Amino acid sequence: MNLNHRYWRYVLIAIVVTSLCGLVHLSAEPWPQRALSFAPLPVSAIPVETEGIEPAGAPPVDEPSPPPPEIGWDFLGQQQLNAVTIAETEYYGDCPGHKRDYVEARFFSSQTPPARRHRVVVRNVTRGLDDDPFPYTDREYDEGRVSERTKMRFGTKHSGRYFHVLPGINAFEYEIKARRRGPVIDSGNFTAEITRDLNRVQRDATFGQDRVCANTSVSLNVCADVRDRHKWSCPNGSIIRSQIFPDSSRIITEIHNHTNQTIEVSISGWRRRLHPGDYYDVDDRYPSLRYEINDERRSRSLTAGTRYRFYEKDGEIRLGEYRRHSRW
Repeated sequence: MNLNHRYWRYVLIAIVVTSLCGLVHLSAEPWPQRALSFAPLPVSAIPVETEGIEPAGAPPVDEPSPPPPEIGWDFLGQQQLNAVTIAETEYYGDCPGHKRDYVEARFFSSQTPPARRHRVVVRNVTRGLDDDPFPYTDREYDEGRVSERTKMRFGTKHSGRYFHVLPGINAFEYEIKARRRGPVIDSGNFTAEITRDLNRVQRDATFGQDRVCANTSVSLNVCADVRDRHKWSCPNGSIIRSQIFPDSSRIITEIHNHTNQTIEVSISGWRRRLHPGDYYDVDDRYPSLRYEINDERRSRSLTAGTRYRFYEKDGEIRLGEYRRHSRW
């Protein structure tokens, strides 16, 4: 009886342990498999206030930097700063030469605009320029948006009339002053690209005709030996070739008597008597004259190719050049 009692006791303990194990297994099942479970919402479906909140660990965002100031040359007719083309002409042929044009430039600075009594000095410090001194310009910078105009063209030395540059990239230094000799308000440097537009043009002499004196040092209005000339000349007036007709080495000098008296003269050693209204010519290249008036002897050197005359004025006989508009 005691043995049976123990047996059933052990059986009952086993049944209880088995039941408890089943309950533990049931409580360990996943949440969605249970009858009253709810499916969780995805994270993306949950509204979250994120405006103004940077994600954890994100790098800081830099503020955009302001654009650099605009500084340099403003050229008339050009929308871009510090870029311009300067034309030049090279002539070949009978009349070779070179024509250098210029452009008008004005200094501009968005950093330091013009103000009352301000001036700006700009120097061209490009390699290859004469540095004693470097080409520079000193302009008014006191109104509007830009400085006073300066004329810019190609060259290597400082000039008071033009601001010289070289073809290609040019380097400039500038100073903005409160007055001509005032303190420096702003300074710096910039570059500009200057393009050279070279045109080659043939230029030949042109043919023309005129009249000249055989002695070119004598003007036509007192010339005694006027000749025709064929000439070939250049636009600047220089004559590169000429022919004179007649082509003679003899140069005539004339002496006229426009008085009412007969005058005894000696021209280059030849004695003559000039009556009123007469004239005498001589072809000596270095003529000289001796004459006697009122028992007074006089002498004078003459210029070959010139017209002279004796005339009366204030009761006195005189000798002078005979101009073609003179009347007696």
